[in-house]
Amino acid sequence: MKRPLFSLVLFALTTAGSLAFPGRAAACSCLGPLPACSAFWEESAVFAGRVVKIDRTTTGERPVRVTFAVLEAFKGVNTAEVDVVTGSGGGDCGYTFSVGASYFVYGYRGAGSRELSTGICSRTRALGAAAEDLSYARSVPSANYVGGTITGTVYDQDSNIATIPGAVQRGPLAGVGVVFDCQGSMFSATTGPDGRFEISGVPVGSCRSRVDPPARGGVAEVRIRDPRGCAAVDLIVSKKPSP
Repeated sequence: MKRPLFSLVLFALTTAGSLAFPGRAAACSCLGPLPACSAFWEESAVFAGRVVKIDRTTTGERPVRVTFAVLEAFKGVNTAEVDVVTGSGGGDCGYTFSVGASYFVYGYRGAGSRELSTGICSRTRALGAAAEDLSYARSVPSANYVGGTITGTVYDQDSNIATIPGAVQRGPLAGVGVVFDCQGSMFSATTGPDGRFEISGVPVGSCRSRVDPPARGGVAEVRIRDPRGCAAVDLIVSKKPSP
């Protein structure tokens, strides 16, 4: 009997989101925010701030300029106030800020640009909902990790556990071996009952993934940018025999 091959489709959450700004993306399309321990190292600036002014007269692709009073600076900010540009909402991925409200902001600075941009594809969020972000950012100066962490979930392409008609929700796959080749060093883990895996002690640099036993396809690349950082990658696996 021919052994079934795995067909692997990968959704790699290894960028800071696709913002509709120059150098990022042409339209609002993103996979969702990265974990705090990844977003911190991907973005140009990270800070907590209170909105003191919103200027909606800016022209171009980023029509809103938001001025923040910096409450706590973690990365890329060294002034008492900082401006961040964003879209007006809808298809341009703009984030809706309110004067007087406080936020945890992840800002992106494009090549050759001094302006910081943000949007709904980033981890920017209300400060009251940013406990994980604050905890991680505050830990960075004193953190002494020996390597980064890769986390993710393996899903079954052939299952649909959604309870709503017409919806699709893939079920998790337990007991699947996941292997990462990180510049010649091999790291592996086996998924738990919820399909999740975690690998720690990963060096800075790129890592390529596969499942074990070897599968057709099954290759994705993630990057650890700092030994205190992380990366996330979700894998969808089909157990059907190759045609």
